[in-house]
Amino acid sequence: MGEKEVRVILVEDDIKECEKIKNAVDKRKDIKFIAITNSSTEAIAEVKSLKPDGIILDLELTKGEGSGFQF
Repeated sequence: MGEKEVRVILVEDDIKECEKIKNAVDKRKDIKFIAITNSSTEAIAEVKSLKPDGIILDLELTKGEGSGFQF
């Protein structure tokens, strides 16, 4: 029986960091990003609608909207 794919939302405002994380995850077959955003408001809406298995959260969204703490 195959393993279940872990569905994850990434909340990150730094484009370079976002690419690093995305590239690392893309090498894995057991993790899939279902949403990527730089907005805590959008992330909350995505969590409510998509119901991810996990969230990678940047606490300081200096270039995005809101903050990880607000999330």
